[in-house]
Amino acid sequence: MSGRVVQLKSGKYTENFLEENKLRVMFYEFFKNGFSYPNKDVYRILKEPLLKKIISEEAFSFLEELPPIDELQVTYTTYFDVVFGGKGCHLREGEYLKNKMSISKLLLECKSFYKNFGLYLQLNELPDSIEIELEFMYYLTYLIVDNYTKEGASQKLTEILKAQKDFLERHLINFISSLKECLKQYKELKFYYDLCCFLDDFLSYDLDFVDMALGKAS
Repeated sequence: MSGRVVQLKSGKYTENFLEENKLRVMFYEFFKNGFSYPNKDVYRILKEPLLKKIISEEAFSFLEELPPIDELQVTYTTYFDVVFGGKGCHLREGEYLKNKMSISKLLLECKSFYKNFGLYLQLNELPDSIEIELEFMYYLTYLIVDNYTKEGASQKLTEILKAQKDFLERHLINFISSLKECLKQYKELKFYYDLCCFLDDFLSYDLDFVDMALGKAS
């Protein structure tokens, strides 16, 4: 991982595969919460994320400018909530499609990824929303940690890592890059732009990590 993202308090970097994936679980959980509606629980997580106890605080310096909760809630609803018009950026991958894939095909592909790991959406959940896509990566990384010591783990872990690589390359990385460019246009969305930059950096690392892990597995 890059120093900006995961330098440990000790100044050293984790090299253990299991410990690295425990960190990945925490990162994906943090980002999933960060792009969720900022209720009291989410806001508390943003104020003092558990990762700050492990990672260099410099990586979280942008949280020092975290707006008050009521202001953040208004911003989120005004710019992101499609029910209320969402006049700014959208937190759905389908809004940023640049290739020939149709939205319907995108949604079916996302659902297929989820179904392959026994996951099904609630009626009010959108397959291409940033929350769901990040939660999917969180879940897959949790499965890596959970299956690490089980019999036949090598084949299972390889399957999960391949799915993560595919999902990152086909969905999250391009999605977040496009979202970042959109957020950059609105000064009212500075916090979310900074959060998105942090996520963009992390995803670049994460793809490298998954590639490395797959290389060793082969």
